[in-house]
Amino acid sequence: MSEPIFNPDEPFIVPQEGQFWGFAYLRPRTEKKFAQKLTDFGIRSYLPLMKKMRVHNRGKVVTWVPMFTSYVFLEIPNTLYTNIVRYPEVLTLDLCEQPEIQEGLVADLNRVRKCELLAENHKVVVNPGIQPGMTVLVKKGALAGTEAIVLRRENEVRVVVNLYILGRHCDCTLNADDLQEIL
Repeated sequence: MSEPIFNPDEPFIVPQEGQFWGFAYLRPRTEKKFAQKLTDFGIRSYLPLMKKMRVHNRGKVVTWVPMFTSYVFLEIPNTLYTNIVRYPEVLTLDLCEQPEIQEGLVADLNRVRKCELLAENHKVVVNPGIQPGMTVLVKKGALAGTEAIVLRRENEVRVVVNLYILGRHCDCTLNADDLQEIL
């Protein structure tokens, strides 16, 4: 795990003049590699991580997984946009150039950082509003636009849903971030 960009006593992102915070949407499971590339090139980035514990070979193994799968937050000037988009891991790159949007993103990232610090000692669940029995809409991926019923939470990030397709029921595991409750 690379060094965090924050001092735990001062968990705040302060935007630099002439730079813009944004996010890169990446190929699956490339977040840590991409964040390390940015750090190596002197680009400020933020990859929120949370602890995941699993039993492996009769022992507990602790790993750090991204809170937001496929996303890394970064601060760059406009001139580096083209260079970053060319990285093979990057699917899309979105920079917040409007001041009010950037302020909102920075405020959200500061809150995420506080959650990340909390996750070091406590269980943090991504999108805790998604509960068994809810009807949800899949927002991303091959099943985008499909309605499903939540069966159970597999862990902090993964949710098992039931889909009704072609007269058959199908259980599928999806990311909680990719689901939206239908009211």
